[in-house]
Amino acid sequence: MMTTPTRRAAPQTAGPALNSANRFAHIDAMRAVAVMLVVVMHAGIRVSPGDSGVTIFFTISGFIITFLLISERDRAGAFNVRRFYARRLWKIAPPFVLIIAVPTLVYALFATISWPAFLTQIFFSYNWAEIYLPGAFDGVLPGSTVVWSLAVEEQFYIVFALLWIMLVRSRHWRIGLVSIALVGVVGSLAARVALSFDADSLHAMRGTDARLEAIAWGVLCAALLHRHGEHPSRALAWVGSAPALIIAATLYGVSFAIPGGWAETAFRPTLWAIAAAIAVLWGMLPSDGRAKELMLRVAGWRVLQLIGLASYSIYLAHDVIIHLVRALLPEVPGVAMLLGGLGGVAVGIAVYFAVERPVARLSRRRHRVKETQA
Repeated sequence: MMTTPTRRAAPQTAGPALNSANRFAHIDAMRAVAVMLVVVMHAGIRVSPGDSGVTIFFTISGFIITFLLISERDRAGAFNVRRFYARRLWKIAPPFVLIIAVPTLVYALFATISWPAFLTQIFFSYNWAEIYLPGAFDGVLPGSTVVWSLAVEEQFYIVFALLWIMLVRSRHWRIGLVSIALVGVVGSLAARVALSFDADSLHAMRGTDARLEAIAWGVLCAALLHRHGEHPSRALAWVGSAPALIIAATLYGVSFAIPGGWAETAFRPTLWAIAAAIAVLWGMLPSDGRAKELMLRVAGWRVLQLIGLASYSIYLAHDVIIHLVRALLPEVPGVAMLLGGLGGVAVGIAVYFAVERPVARLSRRRHRVKETQA
């Protein structure tokens, strides 16, 4: 599914616009915005919290994974859990090894690292290491702490796949899916509020239990979209209109009016997640009008599509490069951070072309061969 974006996405107001990589153009544009929010923050320009970008990623991940699993169920009536985990590994492992694992081993030749913390990065539990393992921040490759969010996502994928095995053949699978999503939304919000009241802000910001909400909103979006395809709803159809996107932007803006302290930690991620969920559905639902056509043209800009396609590698690489450039240019920290941010984006795009695309092609070829032999 991943190829070089060579043209703008066509504005298809009758349905979701696809880019030249055959992916949803508006979602790749959202990925581009999300990763740049994180890069800009780490580069020292605090226009918007990078955590809002992470929340957008979470919502997109929940939606895409659920959308693909539901599509597989509609097509095959089953769920191949082995293939699911294999595809996840083929997707995340090669860039992770190149950008995080190998540089960490090189870094260990010159500095002291915490091997337990490094192992939690490899085995998708680093977010808990930050909370409970002393020295987890300082004992890893500088800039690699961003993998805490990857840990949250992979923990979700592991548990969600097991739950889906139990649901996929059930007559009431969609009710079960919506119920799981709602429990995730309510439970995660409640956990984050409680943790914020207890002044345990790190757990509230990093714990899987506290950050699951945005992923659950994505799951809920996929389930509702599928039902809408079978039983159209006027209320959901309206989400595909321009006013819905304005509401999403308003919610995102209003989030910054929440005062600092426990309320900020507790409720900002909720507004970010709802705004991202509306934006995801907005692009998936059919709608007419010049406003949507214009927005889809903007979403289809080549630079946005390229950054969106490379967003995973950019996310992994950018802060490592920022720290490296700062170490090389300590006398001009501002310039170093700016150059590091730009360099991180460039390295991420290079890794996308050199690693992600070839591995994706190999993975697709491998799975096609297995399907042929089955």
